[in-house]
Amino acid sequence: MNKKLLSLLLALVMVFSFIPAFAAEEAPAAADKKAEETAKPEEKAEEKAEEVKETEKAVETPEFVKFLTDNGYVEGDKKGDLMLDKNLTRAQFTALLARLDGKDDVAKAMKTLGTKFTDVTEAHWAKGYISFAAGKDWVKGYPDGTFGPEREVSYAEIATVLVRYMGVDTMGFSYPVDYVAKAFELGLMKDLPAIENYKQAATRENMFHMLYNTLSQKDFGKFNVYKMIVLENNRTSNLGKTEIKAEVLSIVQQANNVDERGIAKIGEQRVFNLVRKNAKGEDEVIGDSENLIGKVINATVDAEGKLVKAVIDKENYKYEVGSLNLVSDKRLKVNGNLYDVRIDERYYNRNDRRYDNDDRMYRTYVTTGNRSANYSYREFWQQYHDKKIAPNFVRATIKDGMVMFIDTFQWNDIAPVQEVKRDGADVYYYDDATNASIRRLSPNGRIIGYTEKDGFYALDKKDIKKDDVMHWMNGFYLVRQDAKIEGKLEKYYVDVDGEWAVIGEDAYFLNSAVDMIAPLRSVYGYDKYFRTTQNRFNLKEMLASDVTALLDVKEGIQLIRSGKEFADKLGLLDNTAYPQFSFISSNAKDAYKTKWNTDTLVQETVYRKDDPKRYTLSSIRGDQLGRLDLVYTIGSEDAADVIVRFATRERMKEYSYKATFETYKRFVNGKYIDAFLNKWLTVHGERVRWNEDTDVFVVENINDPYSKAYKLTMDDVLDYISKGGELKAYVLNQQEYYGYLKNLGMDGQYRYNTQFKDLAKAIVFSGYKGIAKDINGPFYGEIAAIYSNKVVDIWNGTKVETYTLSDDSIKSNNFVVGDRVLYGDVKGTEAKDATIVGVITKDYKSHDKYVVQAYDYNRFSVGGDYYVKDAYTREFNSYDPARGYIYAIVYGQEGTKYNYGYAEAIWYTNVPPTAAPATELTYAERVLVNNYEKAVKAFITAVEELQDPSKVATLKSNAEAEYNKIKADSNTELVKVPTVVANKAAFDKIVKDNNL
Repeated sequence: MNKKLLSLLLALVMVFSFIPAFAAEEAPAAADKKAEETAKPEEKAEEKAEEVKETEKAVETPEFVKFLTDNGYVEGDKKGDLMLDKNLTRAQFTALLARLDGKDDVAKAMKTLGTKFTDVTEAHWAKGYISFAAGKDWVKGYPDGTFGPEREVSYAEIATVLVRYMGVDTMGFSYPVDYVAKAFELGLMKDLPAIENYKQAATRENMFHMLYNTLSQKDFGKFNVYKMIVLENNRTSNLGKTEIKAEVLSIVQQANNVDERGIAKIGEQRVFNLVRKNAKGEDEVIGDSENLIGKVINATVDAEGKLVKAVIDKENYKYEVGSLNLVSDKRLKVNGNLYDVRIDERYYNRNDRRYDNDDRMYRTYVTTGNRSANYSYREFWQQYHDKKIAPNFVRATIKDGMVMFIDTFQWNDIAPVQEVKRDGADVYYYDDATNASIRRLSPNGRIIGYTEKDGFYALDKKDIKKDDVMHWMNGFYLVRQDAKIEGKLEKYYVDVDGEWAVIGEDAYFLNSAVDMIAPLRSVYGYDKYFRTTQNRFNLKEMLASDVTALLDVKEGIQLIRSGKEFADKLGLLDNTAYPQFSFISSNAKDAYKTKWNTDTLVQETVYRKDDPKRYTLSSIRGDQLGRLDLVYTIGSEDAADVIVRFATRERMKEYSYKATFETYKRFVNGKYIDAFLNKWLTVHGERVRWNEDTDVFVVENINDPYSKAYKLTMDDVLDYISKGGELKAYVLNQQEYYGYLKNLGMDGQYRYNTQFKDLAKAIVFSGYKGIAKDINGPFYGEIAAIYSNKVVDIWNGTKVETYTLSDDSIKSNNFVVGDRVLYGDVKGTEAKDATIVGVITKDYKSHDKYVVQAYDYNRFSVGGDYYVKDAYTREFNSYDPARGYIYAIVYGQEGTKYNYGYAEAIWYTNVPPTAAPATELTYAERVLVNNYEKAVKAFITAVEELQDPSKVATLKSNAEAEYNKIKADSNTELVKVPTVVANKAAFDKIVKDNNL
């Protein structure tokens, strides 16, 4: 290509953001022959072409346009808009051509000369430009003598001029067929959308694409273009993060000035930086070193030896990504495809006849950490054969069935991401090695992302997202970010390679325990529960339903989940009406039903009398089950396959114990700790955890087979207890549950299970009264006025509100104005109804105990006790030393200087609180209190002196009997007498400490 042509094309792309070119050789259609306006200022025409509608939506700039702008070939308007959907006129284009040729002044001067075109008037702004371009034979008019200056440039016209620019001999060409055909032959129309009519006006976007193709064909003689294979990057050698080393395979194109600058030889290796400055002085990323390694590229190199463009050759080379199936001395099997290997790699002989071939082996890498080891292929297959290395993922470059490049990875684990916190510092994943429990990973080191569209790329950990799939080894992480697929699970099957799941029309490897060992197995999930995939039958209930799957980089399933629930359930039997059972569901879910028949396996657990923890399974009839029995079922509503009674109501009654929770907040290490969030409760002296998989049932009275059952969650239970409610609990732990399933031969086939003794599988609460469930609160308040037995004013610390007392409330004759109370708004009532749960009493200490000793925003101390308050703390009056409000009565958890307690409510006062009057007892009541104190002391003495266990048991019974007498006394306040309270606490402690 000559230098004149080069300068012309370079100028073309830098003006008006376009390079349209045309040659008109036939008459325009009648519809297009409109009267042309005369004397149109060029500036106005250009301004009109540059108008941008504000309502137009921004679209992603195509890569070919980005290349042109980055290299300074095209520019937008003042706003940077390239107006890709606009067109240009023939008159505008002729002016452009004259300027590009450096003859702008000459063209303007020709305006005074005559013109051969009948529709170009003397006053037309582009007359000189049109005459100049026509004289150069760049453009032609129509057979009728017109030029059509205001007509838009067509695809055929652009193709014609670009073919001429390419230096093609067009003698004998027929317009437009031969020009368009030649443009296709030269690749100028490559990747353009289908064009129905090449005579239609071209959009600037498509014209840019044609220009880009012209650049790709010739690069205007400005660059050398090499066919190269990328051999190294920062992972495989001591290169910079954005550097690669590549070897020349062949020379695609030589620059015009090759004699001055030289050209690389075949076999020569060069290091390139993948980040360069574009025409605007901005950093331009040419490619990613992880995506390019092992690839064969057409590398465009400028006069300074810098890489300008890297295009992966996907037409002549094949790039396999996936499973490494076989390694031998001469063969490599990848994704089930067998390829040949030549072992003359790297250290080649220049006299070898294969020197110019590009099908020999160039590199073999094994990555087991942050950096890769470089093997000869012979070493690689020998180590693989000796099982010293075990790579489970490969990227390979293939040419005509021969392997050129091998890049293998040996993952320690692969897992789907469940959640990401702290900008990627904490990545939580489903761990198949521990039955899909949630584990935390902190990615530190080399992180590479992957999508099928973009290939491999450097990734910041903050860009790791939920539903990505992590692959990792020591210090190296690969994250598949397009892992998620959705569709219907059509079927599953097994073949010689393993188990497969068909989602939509595609089959995916299941990574089940049949084929894989932890930690590379997949995870399956029903609803919100997840477990490790044992075999394809774990997916039985998902068949013919919509599923979501997460794929690893080898297209294998790492997670498959469905919104469907399990086919097996744990419930309380509600009623039986042969052949149908109705069950009470856990966790506030709707009741469910199933039917049994002669084919249904119906069994129960029969516990031994001498050992209540050991049992055998025995067959029974379905009609022998009783209401509120804890029953396990497998099957559908139409037919039950299995029905097993795990616990009778009587057994649950016998082994139900009081459940206690910590209900206060603590201030620890600068933050609040809510004990409820720990998810622990204590039953019969043992701490028990629960989680989302725990089945929670709530009944009013487990002693009564006809007792009412409630649809409640664990949160409802916690709320009930926090408001003063008391419950008993029967706990079935995960270890016991697993034992049941194992004895049934069904462990691992249906509902998920672990084997933790301290983790509850099911909890049956009893003793629920329902009152606390019906109120919001309780809240702290103060009685401000009493209007009747039913209507009172309550001050909440901010304002006074009038309430009507509910039927369950303490009545007004039990409190007076000024009393502090706990109350709750009754739910579901339009009026302000309230339940007063209780009147607060406090044993006052000496006056100085209520002086506020320190006060700093939300922390304060009173009488040596330390508290923290927040927006939820109710405050009555305010701390104001100027007004004398220096005393405080605090309700909540008392704390220390190092472990603050939480203040639920504070009453500030300017009057020292007076001691509560001592309770006056009758003679009979004093006898009861004295007898109880003696009985407790005798019991404690016997325990401390290690007396005979039978005597200790008798003394313990005596103390309990005396306390029951106090509880039975008509004076209900007797149990609150300080002496009784102290002795009860001492008694309970000695019993607990000695497990009596």
